[in-house]
Amino acid sequence: MIRIKTFSEGLLDSNEYLVWNESSGHAAIIDCGNYMQETERFVKENSLCVDYIILTHGHYDHAEFTEDHKVAFPTAKLICHTSEVAVLRDPMANLSAYFGDAVAYPDPDIKLKNGDNVVIRGNSTENDIVFRVIDAPGHTPGSFCLLCDKEQIMFTGDVLFRRGCGRTDFKYGDELTMQKTLRSILSLPAEITFYSGHGAPSKIGDELPIYGI
Repeated sequence: MIRIKTFSEGLLDSNEYLVWNESSGHAAIIDCGNYMQETERFVKENSLCVDYIILTHGHYDHAEFTEDHKVAFPTAKLICHTSEVAVLRDPMANLSAYFGDAVAYPDPDIKLKNGDNVVIRGNSTENDIVFRVIDAPGHTPGSFCLLCDKEQIMFTGDVLFRRGCGRTDFKYGDELTMQKTLRSILSLPAEITFYSGHGAPSKIGDELPIYGI
């Protein structure tokens, strides 16, 4: 069974998710916008093993504490989309320059593409939690969503919020691409719960209208 803990004490109240497999304690962190100490304390208190640190995209409010998390969880693999590496390296594109930080984030250990899987191991293969990578460009070129078909949940980063979506006026953003992405996501089954980069979880009925869709 999947368990989810949300942290949102960082810059711009961005959501950082700790997702773990209850059968095994193996876990993944999705985005790093929260102060690392809170995440680390929860992981230790619950005897979890963080296998992955996943960036849905490279913007500063979601990646600010990436290096701190890597230090806290040294065996965890850093993951992002193959098309997002340029954003991670560019302080203007990752927005850190706007906050006076000008950070170039480390290269990921694993680069994902559409259709790849991220597996949070269970105590047996039948208890594995499998997330499917879905390309979702527009906010950034390498924004992606993680969909767990079995649990009917999707982590959307800044692609989709409750009655809103991520901006497209930053470097490498593209409004027409975002519209195409949103149409694709909103064609998914209505049962799916979206966990976004900001705000509360939602479902497709909560998301309309966006761009007149």
